[in-house]
Amino acid sequence: MSKQRKKSTLPTETALKPSVFDRFEDQPMWHILILLIVPFFIYIKAVGFDYIHLDDVAILQNNAFNLSHWQNIGIFFKTDIFLSRYSNLYRPVQTVSFMLDTILGAGRTWLYHLSNLIYHLLTVISLYSLLRFLKIKNLAAFILSFFFALHPLLAGAVSWIPARADVLVGLWIVLSLLTFGKYIKTGKPLQLILHILFFALAVFTKETAVLFPILFLFYYSLILNENINSKKTILFVVVWVAIIALFFYLRSKAIATDLPAGAVGIDAFINNLPTLSILLAKAFIPVSLSPMPLFESTFTTLGTLLLLLLLIIVIKKALSKQLLPLLGYIWFLVLLAGCLPFQLKDSKFLQAYSEQEVYLPLIGLTILLAYLLHEKLQNDSREKYAWFSLLIVLIFIPLASVYSDSYKDSEAYFGRAAELNNAGAYTKRGEEYINSTPKDYVNALADFNSAVEVSGGAYAPAYYDLGRVTADYIKNHQDAETDFTQAILLDSTVIDPYIDRADERLKLQNANGAVLDLMKAQSMDSTDSRIYYTFGKVYIGARNFPIAIEKLSKAIALNNYYTEAYTDRALAYYQLSNYPKAIEDCNKAISINRAFFTAYYNKAMVYYAMNKMDTTVKLLDTTLALADNFYFGYFYRGMAKKQLHDMKGACSDWQESLSLGFAMAADTIKRYCK
Repeated sequence: MSKQRKKSTLPTETALKPSVFDRFEDQPMWHILILLIVPFFIYIKAVGFDYIHLDDVAILQNNAFNLSHWQNIGIFFKTDIFLSRYSNLYRPVQTVSFMLDTILGAGRTWLYHLSNLIYHLLTVISLYSLLRFLKIKNLAAFILSFFFALHPLLAGAVSWIPARADVLVGLWIVLSLLTFGKYIKTGKPLQLILHILFFALAVFTKETAVLFPILFLFYYSLILNENINSKKTILFVVVWVAIIALFFYLRSKAIATDLPAGAVGIDAFINNLPTLSILLAKAFIPVSLSPMPLFESTFTTLGTLLLLLLLIIVIKKALSKQLLPLLGYIWFLVLLAGCLPFQLKDSKFLQAYSEQEVYLPLIGLTILLAYLLHEKLQNDSREKYAWFSLLIVLIFIPLASVYSDSYKDSEAYFGRAAELNNAGAYTKRGEEYINSTPKDYVNALADFNSAVEVSGGAYAPAYYDLGRVTADYIKNHQDAETDFTQAILLDSTVIDPYIDRADERLKLQNANGAVLDLMKAQSMDSTDSRIYYTFGKVYIGARNFPIAIEKLSKAIALNNYYTEAYTDRALAYYQLSNYPKAIEDCNKAISINRAFFTAYYNKAMVYYAMNKMDTTVKLLDTTLALADNFYFGYFYRGMAKKQLHDMKGACSDWQESLSLGFAMAADTIKRYCK
């Protein structure tokens, strides 16, 4: 008996000692602290990131004035996210959040980025609270909230300012479901009020939130086992319908234009179906991430298999009356499917889907995985599953940090996408090189050629930009015309290649071809000032100066800051000997752009014709200070100096003109200089 009694006490102190995870399980304050601190230090570097030359400019920089004044808040509910009426994106709550940042941070980019991070951290903590409310073990809730907080697939949503709608809608929806559940459990009116508030904020933040009542009802009837025919249900449905109806009513007043065919609807939905599989695959294997992702067959296949595997798992759980995994699965599919009816033009070459759109759907997947881990943490191998799950999350840290750098500026953004053979990204990066100071035509040309190559010669914007570089840098107008023609053949709905090809045809002395292009462009958009400016150049070339003035005046009426149009109209007035009008136009051009040397040159020619040589020389001094290798400027300054009897200065200028390539200066030198 004594031996048996002694044997029964044999389990060692080590065996009875709680594991590190057992001790950590009941430390929710430490959970919250870690969930706040680690993502904060991973993403805080984003406050130093710059604007990306895409929606950042269109939403923030172009609307800085409206975003800087509280009294403009009403405008946000009457316009789209660009404060116009020409997109299908109606997200006034996001715009209000940008207004807060603009006013508090004086329009500096750091506060926009910091706010994105803060909203993300709030979402993470809210998700942790929701998982615990759904009776997920604390440790599982912590690990899966950590999974969400650090997932590389969400780095774009945290690091890119215009992705704020995805982060905000995730926050509002989590809080909405949490307060919904608490109201059902406690019946406290405050929880009902908060639920209604958060749901309204979600709907007016991003349109996909209108689908969420489906999940509310699923949770209400199947998980909480509430009577779906009760008065309480009717109350919720009435409130949800009222909020959604108000959203669509205000949206219909704010959005005034029809989208291009294929941009929205069933065709776009079908074309975008691979997004479901790809983003699920990248949720488990976050590699080949891109700010401008394209469809990938490998991830499509892998993701489809994962969809089927998860479906089998959740069905098995549902058959045993474990419905929370099914809620997470449906959440992922429904909320992600809500993004599929929208498709960008040239999506095949530019961007097939957006990674940041998985932010809200990934919350559903997190709930599913949290439940599965919750189960595993209750068996004898719980430490193995805990360590393995935590290891995966820790691997996410360097991946998320590195990938967030893709959003630090435009070159990094487009460069990361270009590394994955994105034709649109090559084109956009090439445009960045052109717009840089000084212009980097060499790298731009390389990128445009790469875009043509990786697209198989099927991406119109690549040819258009290639034509621009060929015209401006290489000065091969025949090849530039060919590039613009190819762009038109690939996409005849864009106006820019017609206008630029007309300009090249003028340089190739094909005035009739230029007129045909301009007439086509005019039929597409009669309000584009560039059309009338180029028409003006056609008529100046034909020496029909009255019609040239008429066309250039039309260009100026459409764009009162059209420097080139003022300068060319001055030339037409000069040819008609209307010198006061010519000087007036030159002065206007100079007031708009004091570095525009052509305006000074044309003004100098007017004064030369008026025989005011002192003023001519001064204006040509300014012209030559602004222009590089401008042989006409040197030649005519020499002519003006000759009139002022400064033959030494005149001969020096003529010699400089000759050295720059103006062969006619040789006769002048021979005649007047010894």
